Amino acid sequence: MVPVRIRSGYANTESISRNPYLSFEIPGRKGDLITISWLDNRGNSDSASAKVR
Repeated sequence: MVPVRIRSGYANTESISRNPYLSFEIPGRKGDLITISWLDNRGNSDSASAKVR
């Protein structure tokens, strides 16, 4: 989340992409299972797993 401050008198808001793209490197080998979990700004959480190709 990237906080955005509007100077025209509006309250502080947050700007979030509808479909964010994230990129990162994780050490691992072919066949390893990677699991990512997250918590969004509305308190919803989820996770996803995938094998390294």
